[in-house]
Amino acid sequence: MGCTNAAGEKVTLAMVGKYKKANCFSLCKKIPIPYTNKKNTWFDKTVFKWWIREVFWPHHLKEKGDVPCILLPDNFSAHKIKDSEKSSKNLHFLMLPPN
Repeated sequence: MGCTNAAGEKVTLAMVGKYKKANCFSLCKKIPIPYTNKKNTWFDKTVFKWWIREVFWPHHLKEKGDVPCILLPDNFSAHKIKDSEKSSKNLHFLMLPPN
């Protein structure tokens, strides 16, 4: 998973794997990228919320501070989260129209 904006600023790449301790990180003392595990490794609502809380919003706070942010996800069902589930009141979602 990754994200970028119109200015070319890139959010850190994140990875979803099947195992709690993936073999690809066996030689690393610390996992070099944000990583979460899920039994089927599908991108779903829980993974999207994890990405918002653990990857996207901390990056936004570090780079821009606690200022309003608009995220434009497509209309995939996993991207539809309630306002109460967002990590900040300054994070706004504008869903792209279908098709």
